[in-house]
Amino acid sequence: MPAEDKPMVEVLDVDNYATWSIRMRALLISKGLWAAVESSTPSTEQDQKALAKIILHVEDHHLATVGTCATAKEAWETLKATYQAKSNARKLVLRKELTQLRMKPAEPITAYAARAKDLQAQLRSAGEEVKDQELAYNSWQVCHQHMA
Repeated sequence: MPAEDKPMVEVLDVDNYATWSIRMRALLISKGLWAAVESSTPSTEQDQKALAKIILHVEDHHLATVGTCATAKEAWETLKATYQAKSNARKLVLRKELTQLRMKPAEPITAYAARAKDLQAQLRSAGEEVKDQELAYNSWQVCHQHMA
């Protein structure tokens, strides 16, 4: 498989759970291993392969968290419970970042939009709904200010 065809998943760190979980799920699906996370009774081989993929895609400081998990489902749920922050403080910080999001000098609109979508994903992961219309309005304001 050419290098450009290999799925790239960044390792899980302290601040990228929202994007990591989406990409990791896609990787497990592409390898036919997602059922190990969803099922209570996956095949042993499938479960061990999925668990290995999860462990190989976390930073070293997370190994104590997932290293003791016996199944892929247990590892996934443990990480989800640990890093899918639902605290009001986390939501407020992310909301502030979203409302203060501005385009950087010479930043392409696509890069700006990707940063906005990432904040939206993090907010959703924290249990806060952010409608697409809200992102569109925020982007419109930024573009309008850039044009003025």
